[in-house]
Amino acid sequence: MLIDPKIKLLQIRKIKHNYSLIIKINGPLLSKGGYLTKIKTNSVNKQIKKATQIFNWKSPPRARIAVSFRFFSDQNNPPEIYNLIKYYLDLLQGPVYKEDRQIYYMDASIWRSTSRDQDDQSCQYIYVRRLRDYLQMLKFCGETDRFLYRDENIKVFQYMNLVKETLWDGAEKQLDFLCGSRITLYDMPLLKNPFLIEMAKDFNEFYPLVFDFGSLPNRGQSNEFKKLIVSLLSDFITKYPLFKKILVPIEFDVQVTKKGLKLTKDLDNIMITICKEFRKQVLSPNIYVNGYRVYVVDKLESNIESGIQVKLLPPGEIESYNESIRSTLETLEEDLEDKI
Repeated sequence: MLIDPKIKLLQIRKIKHNYSLIIKINGPLLSKGGYLTKIKTNSVNKQIKKATQIFNWKSPPRARIAVSFRFFSDQNNPPEIYNLIKYYLDLLQGPVYKEDRQIYYMDASIWRSTSRDQDDQSCQYIYVRRLRDYLQMLKFCGETDRFLYRDENIKVFQYMNLVKETLWDGAEKQLDFLCGSRITLYDMPLLKNPFLIEMAKDFNEFYPLVFDFGSLPNRGQSNEFKKLIVSLLSDFITKYPLFKKILVPIEFDVQVTKKGLKLTKDLDNIMITICKEFRKQVLSPNIYVNGYRVYVVDKLESNIESGIQVKLLPPGEIESYNESIRSTLETLEEDLEDKI
């Protein structure tokens, strides 16, 4: 059914400009057990509460939620991104949502600059939407070829300062390989399009940077899950020795089935396990996880009842994807204004 351009323009403007909740937190980035955490947590709680009052946000008891984190750090050795998220999600439970299982989509990225020894220069933004609004935004974007065939160059040069000059050649080859791995239209929560699901299945079956971790563990089976990850990574570096040690920051796109989510407490615990095993097995000591997306899907494969699938991404890809969403909505808005 065709939507009147005026109505569609109003819908796009509403969804483009109105986050349900935006929280800005100034001060050093914190994690559980950090030396500043006890001192600063009260301040963080006050900033969260103030944001909920400004946006008149009431914690929904059951609604599915999409959450995005943007961390900006001037600290020496800030916490790993998965430890940051674990800490802040715990503080959001209550004022922002009732329980972790309401989160059906989550993404996060971190920007690290040269430290000025001023921890208060660090800050973060937390964006919260109801999942239905996030999916509506992606639906609008998916209607245009511009978004479907996005061709933004990933700005990878900024990460080369983390690599010893003697390793630049290997790092550049890894980046070239990683840059072939992008977030696509079918990498989204609760995908219903059977054509895209089948296309994703065919692609992931043969693509080397997609890992199928099978069923998620029940309680008490976390060691078996870790062993599976180690085994798959061992097979991967045997087949692709270029990645025996990853020399550049990486990102993840992670899909979890609905049934799989029921086996674990929440999405952030899944990511802690995955990130830690990648760090131990394949990341160079000075390299970090730059960001990740993790979200609930209807299914990965017809014969997997509760599973998880991980795609390895180049640094900067998640923000490139989010920027593509923003620019696509702006273009749609301009096109509709011209028609009207």
